[in-house]
Amino acid sequence: MSTAVPGLALEAELCDQVACLTGKLRAVCEHALQGGRRIRSLLLLGCAEVCSDRAILAAVSVEMLHAATLLQDDIFDAGILRRGRPASHVKFGKASTILASDWLLIRALELASEVDIRFFRALSAAARSMVQAEAQELVPTVCDSMEAAERQGCSIANGKTGALFGAAVLGAAVLRDMPADTMRQWHAFGTSAGWTYQLIDDCIDLYQPEIIAGKDVGHDLPAGCMTVPVLLGISWLRQCGHEVSLEDLQRSENSYKLEQLREAVSSSNVRLQTQRIIAERFAAHERRARLYGLPQAAISGFIAHLQQHVSRCFPKQSKSASSLAPMLEPDCLRPRT
Repeated sequence: MSTAVPGLALEAELCDQVACLTGKLRAVCEHALQGGRRIRSLLLLGCAEVCSDRAILAAVSVEMLHAATLLQDDIFDAGILRRGRPASHVKFGKASTILASDWLLIRALELASEVDIRFFRALSAAARSMVQAEAQELVPTVCDSMEAAERQGCSIANGKTGALFGAAVLGAAVLRDMPADTMRQWHAFGTSAGWTYQLIDDCIDLYQPEIIAGKDVGHDLPAGCMTVPVLLGISWLRQCGHEVSLEDLQRSENSYKLEQLREAVSSSNVRLQTQRIIAERFAAHERRARLYGLPQAAISGFIAHLQQHVSRCFPKQSKSASSLAPMLEPDCLRPRT
């Protein structure tokens, strides 16, 4: 299904939803909803293969919830740039931004309840997971082992990003009135695909300049976020004989070790290993999509969109990722068919 008509209907409904607002609240909501790739909402519409009023409302609710979380993310991270423009809290102030985030969240859940009670429950669960993951990332537990760091990184990624992608794909299954088993499979696919999206976003934070990313970058490493490239960098340093303390890195108590890790994460070895993991996950998503009966056009378009961002993060390198001996690879990242 072409995204042109659904995309236009989605944009029109987003505008209509905030038209009832006035003053600064409306201005912040409009600012928050402008731009963006609409990847979650268009994935829902593509998998639903329908552009009905219910489908558009479901897509709008997903987009509003996503926008609400971005408003808060920028406050927590002190980000000044979002989608190539000033972040909302910079332009309108923190108080108005928080209120706009609250309104978008509440309205998203109201719309979800109008679509279907099953979709409402899924979107509510996603919102809860996103809040819990954000709280976990703001005050991360200092990890005493690589395994604990992997579990923490996977938990945060699943909660922050996987949950909403899972709800979006489940919404498509609800709109198609799929059997319960198929709904569970589609939800699992969406959650896993969202994990991959988060992995690519982590790479953007490390490897893309702000002018290309359109937002503040370089936050994850000094914040002690145990993302996949960071975990691979720690593994690489240890394999090279360096003593690396997770506690020092997460608490930023050793600037020399942090700089060592920054160099390791930027190395061609870690970059290529990360590319290999992403490529394997793309292949696994395609296999699972066929197995679970997801629309191939929608999934192919979704993966092609992600591949564009991967190509910007990783310029061509002479050494093939497949030629490298495997380093540490978190269990939760190993593709499963």
